[in-house]
Amino acid sequence: MYRKFTASLFIIISLFSCQVTEEPAAAPEENNIKQQLCPAAYESAWAIQTVSQMFEDVGYGRTAMANIPQNIWEKVVTQLFVRLGIREKEFDKIRAEKYADCSNDITISGIKRGDVLLSVTGNSMLMAASSEGDVIHATLCIADPTSDEDKAFLSIQRMNGVVEILPITDLRQNASQVIVMRYEGITDEQIDTIVSYCKQQLGKPYNMNFTNKWETNSFYCTQLIWRAFYEAGLQIDFDHDEYNDYGVVFARDIYKCDKMKVIKWNE
Repeated sequence: MYRKFTASLFIIISLFSCQVTEEPAAAPEENNIKQQLCPAAYESAWAIQTVSQMFEDVGYGRTAMANIPQNIWEKVVTQLFVRLGIREKEFDKIRAEKYADCSNDITISGIKRGDVLLSVTGNSMLMAASSEGDVIHATLCIADPTSDEDKAFLSIQRMNGVVEILPITDLRQNASQVIVMRYEGITDEQIDTIVSYCKQQLGKPYNMNFTNKWETNSFYCTQLIWRAFYEAGLQIDFDHDEYNDYGVVFARDIYKCDKMKVIKWNE
């Protein structure tokens, strides 16, 4: 039951065995670019803010999820669903008006093996849980693409899907914006580790328990990318304090990582 409620909450919100490299803060210019390109990533996610306040109200503010009693957690989830349902109706109108055609014109030019592609979609439920225009999906480029048909992009696309490799056309058809990012100073050896780790996960199912990022029998998209970089000794979860987002690796966490630099995006 506890796992069921945990999964339900973070389905809506999206959605230490190695040494991890700590990196210096990003240059102000890079932060300015990121904030202008995707300001929603710097806003407080509505669902996290709401859940945190509800836990605060019952005396469990800044408490690790594993230490929150099950009955308290279930009450919070129930209240969140009610509030979210009301909020989602407002975003249904926004989706109909602005995101009827949720596609983009991103090209393969300049994209390299090891790059991470973060996507913005017009999903009304996810917009309601976070905010309009937030990045919510992550994909890894596993080979330098030479054509649109190249299957060079690895991810898990759907909650009922598996880890798979797809061409860039899939990203064009299912996102209103795609932002290509590259880890500054990454080595070929680290890229090899990242790509190899992701390939080893092909065919694995979706991880419905979003708060367990250490799960390796199943993955959600951002968890898979985070773990692959972690295996290479790189920390790309900007906010990895379990009290702040209850252990979830959000796409916005990868986006705001100091060492992840914006390479290109669709206009």
